[in-house]
Amino acid sequence: MRNLLRKSADRNALPPKARSADELRALIGNLGTWMYRFDLGYGVQTALHDEYLDTVHRTRWQMILPELKRTFDGRWNAIRALDSACNEGWFAFEVAKLGAKEVVGFDAREVNVRKAQLVQSQTGTENVSFQVDDIFNVSPERYGTFELVLCLGLMYHLEDPMGALRRLRTVTREVLVIDTEVARAGSTVDIERGPTIGVVTTPEVFAVVAEPEFKWNPLNSVTGISFVPNLAALKTMLLHAGFRDVTLVPPPPGSETRYVNGDRVILFAHV
Repeated sequence: MRNLLRKSADRNALPPKARSADELRALIGNLGTWMYRFDLGYGVQTALHDEYLDTVHRTRWQMILPELKRTFDGRWNAIRALDSACNEGWFAFEVAKLGAKEVVGFDAREVNVRKAQLVQSQTGTENVSFQVDDIFNVSPERYGTFELVLCLGLMYHLEDPMGALRRLRTVTREVLVIDTEVARAGSTVDIERGPTIGVVTTPEVFAVVAEPEFKWNPLNSVTGISFVPNLAALKTMLLHAGFRDVTLVPPPPGSETRYVNGDRVILFAHV
């Protein structure tokens, strides 16, 4: 199966490289606005869905990169990485630049994969591949296993986040990196579990979020409803999925506000 996936995203599937600024602008424009700002040559950049996205992405990479270097520097040429729900592949390309042996990205939206392949064609990046797929198809049989797995900006768009974590655990050899919004922590929630158990008090809570515009909004889920855990619940879920040493990355000075306030977090979960 992996060979079939790789064949579907080989260089023959990539769009031809643009030979002028006008040609490149046309190719980019045909794909609409973008999640990430790419500089694709000839002085041409992609236009964002919203300018605030740049701040979020800069903060993400500032928080993720130092730990990646501590973990993998000196052996990148032996590292396979998976960028799950990669959107347009920005982080896949950044990991590829670090020297990873192979980076595989997938996304549920075909237009995002087309954008990633356009970037690959323009940049000539050889150690990445992209395909259209759903996180609930992830398995070792389909993809193999990876020393590094990225799950960035996805968890808060899923109706089965626990199932997704279990899937990601099956392909993670060393570390999973999660970037996600989390529900704000309250005090506790009481649940009546019946006469033999009584009331259970827990700080681990989920929020249910409807996203009715999911069919047209590229920043939303693909199903229209999401179950978003708070931080306590997310840590417990990771442990039950089979991860250990779950570490919360502190935001650096000047980070995007939601990271500072704890409304968005980055976690490293080791196997």
